[in-house]
Amino acid sequence: MTDIALSTLFEHSSLSEMFSRTLSGMQVVLVAIHTLGAVSEVPRSAGSGFLSFSALDGIYPFGIGLYDWPQSVEDGVLVALARHLSEHLNCDAICDGTAYGDGSHPYFSLLWRSGEAWLADDSGADPYDGTGEPVRPIRRLTQPLPWLAQNGEILLR
Repeated sequence: MTDIALSTLFEHSSLSEMFSRTLSGMQVVLVAIHTLGAVSEVPRSAGSGFLSFSALDGIYPFGIGLYDWPQSVEDGVLVALARHLSEHLNCDAICDGTAYGDGSHPYFSLLWRSGEAWLADDSGADPYDGTGEPVRPIRRLTQPLPWLAQNGEILLR
């Protein structure tokens, strides 16, 4: 399962160190997807985040899957987490952007690039499996978007 795709490959140790440094107020459990058995078997505590990671083919070669977070996904966790990863790992991050699109077009993604959020068209691409063309930025988003506080809480800024 991939919820966020990144433009760069990362080692487990790099991700763990970044989360320890930037989200020091919460525990983030990070597991390689190929070693992931039943999700329910992975020990985690209340208030922790649980993520998987995997290599992908294509322009976005690294995937992050969100299994658990102290707040629900509806509270903007994917957008905030993609922003967090992009800013702290200095890479592009892409996630679902349907809520920020114009109408009911099913091919909207949100692309974080160089600290800016872009509504992107992924109709000719699949950033999660590397097929097709790159996503195409449509317009920069200027409204307040979710971000992560050090305790993992989702805030708007």
